[in-house]
Amino acid sequence: PVEEGSALVTYEALAYGVPVITTFNAGSVVKDGEEGFIAPVGNADAVAEMIKELYENQSLLGQMQARAAAKGQLYTWEKYGDNLVEAYGRILG
Repeated sequence: PVEEGSALVTYEALAYGVPVITTFNAGSVVKDGEEGFIAPVGNADAVAEMIKELYENQSLLGQMQARAAAKGQLYTWEKYGDNLVEAYGRILG
């Protein structure tokens, strides 16, 4: 995405252990080089290189898959609900 507050698709990919290739503008929780890559906006060549890197480096792919799955567990719907209830509790006293 060129701009989005926090793209749901990135959380869905993480939940399945899929390394994410996104842009800074997507508002993603992905750390560049950890659970995927952050590409410059509009740079298709950079995205192609990132895909090629994951294809050619199976060790890196496996590491990113494991980190993506672990990060995805931090953002489940249950945890979202718990955090929302906690935030309302703080606001309402």
